[in-house]
Amino acid sequence: MAKQHHAELTLLHIVNTDTIYLFPEGGMVFDADIDANINAMKQRLDQLAQKIQTDDQVHCSYIVKTGPTTSTVVETAAEEAVDLIVLGTQLESGLHEFLVGSTAYSILKHAPCSVLTVPADGQWVDFKKILFPVRPEVSALEKYDFSREIIQKTKAELIVLGVMEYFGKDSVESMDKETNRLVKTAKADGVSLKTVFHFCDSLASTI
Repeated sequence: MAKQHHAELTLLHIVNTDTIYLFPEGGMVFDADIDANINAMKQRLDQLAQKIQTDDQVHCSYIVKTGPTTSTVVETAAEEAVDLIVLGTQLESGLHEFLVGSTAYSILKHAPCSVLTVPADGQWVDFKKILFPVRPEVSALEKYDFSREIIQKTKAELIVLGVMEYFGKDSVESMDKETNRLVKTAKADGVSLKTVFHFCDSLASTI
């Protein structure tokens, strides 16, 4: 994606300093290996950045920071004025799934830009079909404006999903209005698309 859009790629690694060791007598100490972890990661990222620049011809740099994951990602995105944050996700059970899910959601909620989440095993060179959920709100076209270039460059099919909860307060008229506006704009752009409508108990599970 970075190559297709002539974008700069910045690799961010965060060494979480939230973990401390507590002692019965009341003392505490931070992980003594933090400096070693930072130095080791800088070496790995330097090698990776050079490989990306050589193999993919994409300008690539890296940043290593310490701190809480969510706030550090959000702050770095703002400082670097990035246009897109890419997050890797893993499907695991138990506490790890809860923590990773909470972190990803928190970043999505507070990020100053768009966020793309990619499953751990995801390896896509381009996009063939793009699902575009629409709810009865006025931001649908704003989201399409961001997606337009990706859709056109990859010649992907756009699937417009109108979705409403059974007992939600949203109106069918508002849904039709927003969906029709989006479909009209996409067709004017020469985008191949189809529309699907769903009433559901859960927006997240339906999407």
